[in-house]
Amino acid sequence: MMVDLDDFGKKIQQARKMEGYTQEEIATITGIPYSTYKFLEQRGQASIENIRLILNTPRMKRYTLWSILGEVIPSAGQVNPEIMKHLGKGKQLSDEALMALCETEQVTQQLLDLGLIQDELVNKLQAELPNLVTSVLDKYR
Repeated sequence: MMVDLDDFGKKIQQARKMEGYTQEEIATITGIPYSTYKFLEQRGQASIENIRLILNTPRMKRYTLWSILGEVIPSAGQVNPEIMKHLGKGKQLSDEALMALCETEQVTQQLLDLGLIQDELVNKLQAELPNLVTSVLDKYR
């Protein structure tokens, strides 16, 4: 079954270039014949299996949502080449580095709720503030 996704070939080409892969390298890594891969970038037509193989290539998974749906979710490590260029400042990033830059916890890759963490810290500070003030005042009495 062939899938024809608008701009898919162009998007895969942009992502591939952003990650520093050549067409030959992607074809070799995925096991897709070079001529088939080249045609995919030119025409945007691919089998579901080839799409899966390409998007499972190291550092290409991060472009899955964008290449198929045109969506990005940086906090989940799903970006487009423009975001990658900004985050990586022109350098290639490992998946771990990308996740760290997207404010996710590297070990579990779950979103960090920074607002919740901030609220917890403020609550602890407010709870401890009276004791701190009393302690400091007692010290100088």
